Amino acid sequence: MIVASGCGGSAVEPEVPVAAAAKVRAPAYVTPAALIPELDPKSLEPWLEEEGIDRYLVGGLRIARRADGQVTRANERFPSGAVQPVRLPLRLGGGYLFYQADGQGTRLWRAPSWTAALTPLGFIGPTAVEVIPGFDRLYLRTNGSRVFAMDAEDGALLPLGPLPMTGDLGQMVFADAWRGVVDLDLYGPVATFDAGETWRPLAIAEGVEGTAVVGGDPVLFVAEGYYRIDGRGHVQHVRHDAGAIDDTQGHESPARPPARGRLQAGDFRTFILRGFPESKDRALVLHGGALHRVTLPEGEVVGVDREALDDEAAECVGAPVGDGIGFICGRENGPTTVHRFRPPLALDTVATFPEPRFVSPGGTGALAVRGPCGAPRADVGDDTLTYCIVDKGGATREIAVKGEIGAERVVALDDGRVVVLVPPRLGRPGRITIIDGTALSSKELTYPDQARRATKVARQGMWLEGFQQQGKNAVAGWVEAGGPTVGVTVSLDGKVKVGELLDASTDVLVSGRLGLAMTDGEDAYETVDGGASWTEIELPPLPSSQGDPRTRHCGRLGCALRGWLRLGWGKPRVKHDLAVVDLPPSRSIRPVAPNAASLECSVVAQPAAAVNASRGGEHSPFSSWLAFRGTEPPKLGKDELGVDKGSAQFDPVPAHVYVWGPRGADWTKAGFWQVRFDDRFRVSDHVRSSAPTRSIWGDEASAADGIGARHQGSYWRWDAIMDPGGEAAIANLCTGATCIPYSVVEGSAVAQLQPATSPMAQHKPLPQGAVRVGEGWYLLTQTPGAQALTLWRATLGEMEPWAQFRRIEQRFLAAASPRLVRRALGRGLGIVVVEPADPATGSSEGRYRLYPIEEATGRAPELAPPIDLGPVAIDEDSLRPCADHEDGFVMIVEPSQAPVLRFVGARGYAEDFELRMRMSATGRCVDAAAALVGSGGLHVSEEAKAASGFGLSLRERYDGRRWGLRCRAL
Repeated sequence: MIVASGCGGSAVEPEVPVAAAAKVRAPAYVTPAALIPELDPKSLEPWLEEEGIDRYLVGGLRIARRADGQVTRANERFPSGAVQPVRLPLRLGGGYLFYQADGQGTRLWRAPSWTAALTPLGFIGPTAVEVIPGFDRLYLRTNGSRVFAMDAEDGALLPLGPLPMTGDLGQMVFADAWRGVVDLDLYGPVATFDAGETWRPLAIAEGVEGTAVVGGDPVLFVAEGYYRIDGRGHVQHVRHDAGAIDDTQGHESPARPPARGRLQAGDFRTFILRGFPESKDRALVLHGGALHRVTLPEGEVVGVDREALDDEAAECVGAPVGDGIGFICGRENGPTTVHRFRPPLALDTVATFPEPRFVSPGGTGALAVRGPCGAPRADVGDDTLTYCIVDKGGATREIAVKGEIGAERVVALDDGRVVVLVPPRLGRPGRITIIDGTALSSKELTYPDQARRATKVARQGMWLEGFQQQGKNAVAGWVEAGGPTVGVTVSLDGKVKVGELLDASTDVLVSGRLGLAMTDGEDAYETVDGGASWTEIELPPLPSSQGDPRTRHCGRLGCALRGWLRLGWGKPRVKHDLAVVDLPPSRSIRPVAPNAASLECSVVAQPAAAVNASRGGEHSPFSSWLAFRGTEPPKLGKDELGVDKGSAQFDPVPAHVYVWGPRGADWTKAGFWQVRFDDRFRVSDHVRSSAPTRSIWGDEASAADGIGARHQGSYWRWDAIMDPGGEAAIANLCTGATCIPYSVVEGSAVAQLQPATSPMAQHKPLPQGAVRVGEGWYLLTQTPGAQALTLWRATLGEMEPWAQFRRIEQRFLAAASPRLVRRALGRGLGIVVVEPADPATGSSEGRYRLYPIEEATGRAPELAPPIDLGPVAIDEDSLRPCADHEDGFVMIVEPSQAPVLRFVGARGYAEDFELRMRMSATGRCVDAAAALVGSGGLHVSEEAKAASGFGLSLRERYDGRRWGLRCRAL
């Protein structure tokens, strides 16, 4: 390649004399650095919008965006993982709470404002699904639906306090320090107006789907609208079609769009793309025809000249021009202009070109413009390329480059010389040519140690446009080789100095001596010395969106990237910027295990002789006519056949069904059936049996099909739910989810309980959901397809839905199923729920709460306010036998901490301990107990003649043989 200078043209003077402009020396680059997240409000919804500020929580960072475009962020970031914010009311100190819940537990922090420094609050082992500001404390609901209370100031765990503890808690909302609403399972929403001293029910039957505080009042959202509870206790229902809640309180109207040609404050992307530093804390930006002065790092526009440039459509970039700051402007198919800043806030035009041009700033004020200084000439050959050199004084001259056009890199030096750099290619080392006036000098490039990989990249890679002057006698730029990137400095004597090689896994942006390399992770690297060294920096990834700008750029003001704007270079403006916040301290409470009660038990009865499992003989080929729990099956007469079917072997209430009749006869006229079940709390006479009842099946085949005894073509199964007293049971004949309930009472005929409507369509009762009062039954079932329980009343064989109780959402349910109970000596009914233990106590044991069922003429029964039946844990005081006259609600209890049994005159152990108890607000006692004998049985050496205490039925797991004991508390 041949380089020529002069081209026979005279120098072109600038339109405005250079002397008219004062010198403004710009810094080499802005420092220190600040990372500013760039959000697309069209594709990213803020977590909270109020007071003209959008608040975001993105990538572990707290970000605030004002209506005028200014963006601020917190200096700390959360550990990896989703973070949920909660706005704290003034009664809890104001500000915001942030919590992070995962498989390890829940971490909580708080801050006085959205972007302020975080204070670690606490860590609990369970995973929280929501945090609710209460009257004077925070409530954390875990994924197991347990509720914790925490001090909002220091994170200490507190008692649950003023909550209405009556079983599982649903939606909760607290309007201020006095008013709150809590949705209770079965009972419905209750409200307080005295900070939880008293709670009163609200007449709201619908399911609560959400809560809010609107206009200072608590609001409950339901399927058809919402309920608003005012300070006087009035409940107002508003349907959805009546209009939406006005939730605009606290919001301001969107900011008015900026005037044409004027930048918005905080438009850092435009600052970086178009601006140039005027000083360490100010920059000049030419945009939309207006020249702006902005402050750094705040981004405030503190000055503007809207008439600085006639062409509003021109896109301008800042560059060193002359002895100060300038701007190079152009637009598609339009002219290219070079301007120079003149204080206080004006521009002088240095050069104008009639068409789009490539302009390469030399870095110290001179420019190399591809093409002639005037209009293009037709006499220039295809192998010649003309450059217009604009020196620091604004004068222009042309040079011509001949040879392989396009590979050359032309740099205008500050002393008027021009460097033409030809990169190495095709095995040739490359060449540097210096034009000094009319004199030319040229030298081949020489390289350092050839073994270095960086040197190989420099010799084989692509030398990028944009080489600039470095010092007095060198130029510097960048070489890229399909991934690997390296900076090179070429002295005017041809010696090439190679910088530190950057690996191929990076994405690199360079501008003069500045460069930024991004990796796939959170790390990035920057250089401010042309790649001689690279420094690691943090650049956390932010979620991308379709609205993210595609333009990426680095300059003296910083870098505009996807998701991030990095204002400045070098060390961060804030020490330990983007550091992960300190983890909060653990707030665990030492578990408190209940003390196991001790019982002394004496054997008073031993198992009877075993009965053959099968009678054999004249039973039907469809079954074996088995004995049940040591009791022989019904005796078959001559020419009679029988079919039978039992429940699963280890059901809590084993049951067995027998159907028999004469061979060949109509069994509905001559046959019978009988249902037996086992009362596990009794030793003698423990098999309860109905009276023989006229068969409802016509023959042995239909009976075998009907009771599920036939192995093919029938999928019916039996199970039983016992009245807590043990004298009666509901035997369920089920297939799939459909069950037919039958009443089985000792010595009485079997009676089908038939719903008045939709026969064979209800589910079976809950495990402890059947009680017999007088001659009738009450059954508690889960309502199919609804979050509710239905209480049925059955008299004379006909069932009717008597009451329905709404349940809270499934995700809030933590305790066991509710239990239907009855009084031992009266007709009273109730539903017992378990109040979960307060985690602050460390106990895993809750309390029993009873909702009495109140009847009223002309309306459905309702639940009365709950009664405390005492703790779930069983102590020695509870283990006393009931007196005959002692009343209470009969309930079967499975202690979580089984009593320790000390056998007198016997050796063995027991498991699966249960108690049949009577419970009331004034005390509790034991009717009987049941347990399974451990493997190896019970070895009796001495049977007691007489013993005090309550009875214990200790049965063998497989055949139901049992020992009778009398136990008393120690």
